[in-house]
Amino acid sequence: MRTITKQQLIDANRRAYTARRLVAQNLHLIPQGDPCVYQGPRSTVCGIGAVLTDDELAKIVERGLNEGTSAEDLTAYNVVQFEDIKFANDLQGAHDAWAVGHRSDREYDPEVDADPAHEYRTLIGL
Repeated sequence: MRTITKQQLIDANRRAYTARRLVAQNLHLIPQGDPCVYQGPRSTVCGIGAVLTDDELAKIVERGLNEGTSAEDLTAYNVVQFEDIKFANDLQGAHDAWAVGHRSDREYDPEVDADPAHEYRTLIGL
């Protein structure tokens, strides 16, 4: 099982951001209600999906881990291990909030919440 470093996760997300391949960059290509697939049509990706290989993605689908899966789940099911699980979850959470316009189970409120796009860019050092 491959260990993904924090820097590898940052670098992969910077590349995806620069190439405008993030689902959050107004690339809503996955129909609403479909499970997360980490990588979507036309090479679009999410925060964690940006660093995963084709073999790792195949394991995720094979093991049914493509909906509501955390970095801990990917480690527990022997897909990948994250050097910094908290950072991986924070990055994916910021990506998800930006992609769908809200955080967790309540709507995004610009008066209360940090701008999710800014939060994501800050995490990857942009």
